Amino acid sequence: MKKLFTALLITAFLVLSLASAVSADEELVSNVMVKYFKGSVETVGMAVAPSNVANEAQGKVLARTGAIVDARAKMLEYIKGVNVSKNVTVVNAMANSKINQSVEGLVKGTYVVKGSEKWEDGIYSVTMRKDIDEFNRVFYEEQSSEFASEKATKKTDYTGLVIDARNTDLNPQVMFRVEAENGTVVYDNTKALFEPAVDKGLVGFAPSIEKASSLPRVGESPMVVEAIDVTGENGTVVVVSNEDAAAINSQLAQTKVFRQANVVAVIDE
Repeated sequence: MKKLFTALLITAFLVLSLASAVSADEELVSNVMVKYFKGSVETVGMAVAPSNVANEAQGKVLARTGAIVDARAKMLEYIKGVNVSKNVTVVNAMANSKINQSVEGLVKGTYVVKGSEKWEDGIYSVTMRKDIDEFNRVFYEEQSSEFASEKATKKTDYTGLVIDARNTDLNPQVMFRVEAENGTVVYDNTKALFEPAVDKGLVGFAPSIEKASSLPRVGESPMVVEAIDVTGENGTVVVVSNEDAAAINSQLAQTKVFRQANVVAVIDE
């Protein structure tokens, strides 16, 4: 899968850097968005015990702590590289002290995946997980006044919107945005209510039309359109044709589909 999340933190313990650890982490990076589909991001931390420990039990405890620190460091790397909006990444947004504190608090709130801890040949490994809904809330709250304030005022026969972006190099963003060829906004946070967006994100992701159409958020009769391009500094904004944009606006503007963020983007796995 093509989509990556990247950046940094200082580790307080000796972290293992072997070829096997690197390849495992590369595999994790390549599947980060798969985790995002499921509403969370996971990172694997690894560490060895300091050489001056009194016994194996003490070494295991220290190595476990180091592995957790390593996993959280990687989590912060991914989070800092996430695109918040079309020209802003999390690392840029962290200039805001409130966001900076919130992001660091989110990372500290990662938890150990049950059954993931291993202690073999003096190496401790652990998988840590962070749920995406909390991550969304940090940035959505900063823009809460820009979300839609009125409930749906129009009805439609469509139950959701599926955008097929597999033919583009879409790099997803938190403040998901769809534009027409002419630059007109088709869908973004101003079209959705705040609480539904926080609960499930402004958009969901799926690796195929079939899987997208089976997601409860888009219902049984979604409108399906094909993206023609991406725009924005990091390729984060989905572009649809002017004709499709007109159809979307005609059928979905001010409806429950947009207000409840019943939108899914299909991206390459």
